[in-house]
Amino acid sequence: MAKWLARSGSGKYKRVWHVINVPNRSGILWHQGNLVKHSRGCTIVGSKHGILGGLPAVLGSKSGLNKMRRELSGKDFILIVTSQSISIQS
Repeated sequence: MAKWLARSGSGKYKRVWHVINVPNRSGILWHQGNLVKHSRGCTIVGSKHGILGGLPAVLGSKSGLNKMRRELSGKDFILIVTSQSISIQS
């Protein structure tokens, strides 16, 4: 499950989702960012992938996260991850 947070525990991220109930993991957020170094084990939201500064990157992150915020209206959602796919149920 992903719980809506108006603000992350550190205060660094606002209006994000916190993924809970993951075995052996904590502090997983869905937030804005572009490079692997921006994720630190979180999920970066975006509209496409590409290259930024010669590195693989998530592009359109700000607009992608804002679309997710509009679509989900700040609600929690159920995240289902299988070996084949990922789906979101709100």
